[in-house]
Amino acid sequence: MSTLEQFLTTRRHALADTEAAAKLLQEHGAAVWKELQQTTQTTAAKIGQVDGMPLEWDSFPFLKLQYVAATFAPGLFGAGPPKGCRVVFGRIPTAMYIDENKLAPEVWELALAVSGEQFHWSVNQNEIVGATNIQLAEQIIVRLIQYRDAYQSAHRMF
Repeated sequence: MSTLEQFLTTRRHALADTEAAAKLLQEHGAAVWKELQQTTQTTAAKIGQVDGMPLEWDSFPFLKLQYVAATFAPGLFGAGPPKGCRVVFGRIPTAMYIDENKLAPEVWELALAVSGEQFHWSVNQNEIVGATNIQLAEQIIVRLIQYRDAYQSAHRMF
């Protein structure tokens, strides 16, 4: 086989793999997003409490820890991979506040990819790469605890 034939064969296989991955993401992206939320809820329920304060799931959907939450903001699901899925760490979105938040919200932009038939997430392009749903759920909870600690320091709540 000539170099040109090898190149064309390799290219054809790569294009077929890319098309297959795009089809899987389109067909299953919304379900994987819902599964991430369910996995986060289940993991939080197993942990139960942090520093005596409950991790509480709300159907909005967000995971609450005291004054703050990790809010799941859906993206667009349609042709191709899901776009714009985010987790926002900030104040509880359904609460009303009379003071100014001294700590800016943190936004995780999520990207879903597939290798073979295994789905995995990346956060902010390369902050977290290749995480399964359970791995990302655990990281969401870790970051929520860190955000709560920073919020308490910024608002002097000890």
